Parts: sequence; structure tokens; C-alpha cells
Amino acid sequence: MAFNGACANKLVQQTPFSDTHPVHHCKDVQVVREALYNIYLNRGTEPQHEAMMTGYLYIFMAHLMKEARDAMPNVGSSSSQYVLAAIKFIQFNYSHDISVDDIAKAVGVSRSHLYRVFMANVGQSPIDYLTNYRVSEACSLLKNSGLSIAEIAVSVGFFDQFYFSRVFQKGQGAYRRASTFPRWKKENGAAQIRNA
Repeated sequence: MAFNGACANKLVQQTPFSDTHPVHHCKDVQVVREALYNIYLNRGTEPQHEAMMTGYLYIFMAHLMKEARDAMPNVGSSSSQYVLAAIKFIQFNYSHDISVDDIAKAVGVSRSHLYRVFMANVGQSPIDYLTNYRVSEACSLLKNSGLSIAEIAVSVGFFDQFYFSRVFQKGQGAYRRASTFPRWKKENGAAQIRNA
């Protein structure tokens, strides 16, 4: 099976597969078999076929992600777990109009607690991390796509092109500082999250 797309890499990183573990034995074989069979049954050239195949692919991936999460030892402090959960939320939702309140709600902590654990674990506030992540994704799109500046701004969560331009220019220094997160990941065993 092969697939691609904007979220493909982020999805695969949360499954049990890796370069050192390319094979996974599922606990619930029937669910996986059924999802794969449904992908196969809905092959075709019509738009509804593609939509059905994509839906079943997401069910398949969700099952693998759940198995990977269930198999993970509960390591690290609860504050680092909140940070990891917040970063996952940011990685999957940065293109939407999200706020620090949305992130805190998704993680299940108060806005002020989220700020404290981010500062302690990452060295920057949640809003700075979100902004730096958006700038990082914008840099990637600038290098690797033919999208206009306005299209890139919207695709990374900035709905005002002029604000995006100011933040992007200012954020070039912040983007370079955002490399502090990979060091934090390594020190805290958070290899399952990738800062693209």
C-alpha cells in the first residue's frame, strides 16, 4: 500500500513502523483486515471511490496509531506529556485559526499551566511555538511549492497576508531559534514527534 499527501509523514510517524521496525504484528487483526479489504473494495476512478478509500485508509491508520500509543511505555513527567500532546495538536491544526486556549483545551490543562510547562520544557511560550511552527511550514512551502504568498499564508494559518508578511520577516530569527525543540526531544525521549 502506498499513499502520500500533506499529512502522510506526520501520520506514519505515529504508527508502530520505523526504519528499524518495518513490520508490525497487529493485536486486532480483524479490524486491520477489514479496513484494508474496504480500501480494496472501493477502488475505482470516480470521486466517491477516492473518498471511500481515503476514509478507510484513515480508519486503518487510526488503528495503527492507537496500537503504537498503547504499546508506548508511560515515560516522562506529566508536564512533558502535556507538551507532547500540545505539539501534536499544533502539528495537526496549525493551518486552522487556533489559539492558545484551543491548544490548552485539547490537552486538558489551563492556559496558564500550558504556558508554564512549555516554558519549562521547550523554552518558549505556546504562541511562540505555534508561530515558529507556522513560519517553518511556510518556509518549506516557499521552497517546495508553487503557491503564492497569499496561498501560503492561508495554508499555514495566517488569514491576513500583511500580518503574515510582518510575522514571517520577524520570525526568520525565531525560526532559527526554533531548533531548540529537537534538542529537547532528544533529551526527553520524545522521538515520536518530529518538528518538520
